[in-house]
Amino acid sequence: AEARYPAAAQAVRDAEGPVLVVTSDPALWSDTKDARAKLGPVLLYDPAHRCDTPARLHWSPISGCEDKATALARATALLAPIRPTAKIDQAMADTAETLLRSYLHAAAIDTRTIRHLHRWAQGSNVQEAVRTLRTNPKAAPGAAGELESALTSHPERRDIAQQLTARALSALSTVNVRESCAPNRADALALDSFVHEGGTLYVVGDPIEDPKANPSAMPLLTALASSVVERGRRMAERSSSGRLDPPLTLVLDDVAAVAPLPQLPALLASGPDRGLPTL
Repeated sequence: AEARYPAAAQAVRDAEGPVLVVTSDPALWSDTKDARAKLGPVLLYDPAHRCDTPARLHWSPISGCEDKATALARATALLAPIRPTAKIDQAMADTAETLLRSYLHAAAIDTRTIRHLHRWAQGSNVQEAVRTLRTNPKAAPGAAGELESALTSHPERRDIAQQLTARALSALSTVNVRESCAPNRADALALDSFVHEGGTLYVVGDPIEDPKANPSAMPLLTALASSVVERGRRMAERSSSGRLDPPLTLVLDDVAAVAPLPQLPALLASGPDRGLPTL
């Protein structure tokens, strides 16, 4: 990490447009934040409180999940650090994704709190989520049936899938982490506008050696970083040139140990052409 640090810090300082920084090193934040503050807003997402400041961004993984596609992308990112890769586990991992996507969508359309999502992910009171998806007019068509099918058709597969969804959100048992998932309006506005305003978002977390055993807050860090990247990609698609200008620079320092983004291979391949250069 020491060898990478000077290059990462320089890249953060030199970026002409907005920057997303993913790191386990609080020094990368403390050494560059003042320089970045001259260029635009500086946001810090630090659920494990690694950085010495009270000014932290709050973000809920439920945000935006009224949209079914967003709920699916969010579930994919939350499960990415712990998803089993063996072919034999594919169906179970898909079931976990359906469960989590359904809970996120139900929580969003019914304005439930992170506590409800945490309970459902642990397998308790899940009929509330089914009921919401069946009766709420904002529910995506077919959503209740998909959740019911995932809960009932293969009980053994569901039980193992439920262990995965519980593990993905296990960090919510910690007060700091749960508190970091309770955004106010200012948090939402800041996150929505930092790319336009040439701002900087630092996503800081503990480096995790074996996330499949104990992911800590890694799923939440991955989900936020992933959501920012996805938003950048959509903004690039909508622009007349098909790219972000100025670019959104992604400084991914020890990303595999902090927030293993599901989009990383695609970013490395086509990011530079879209104005999403990755360092």
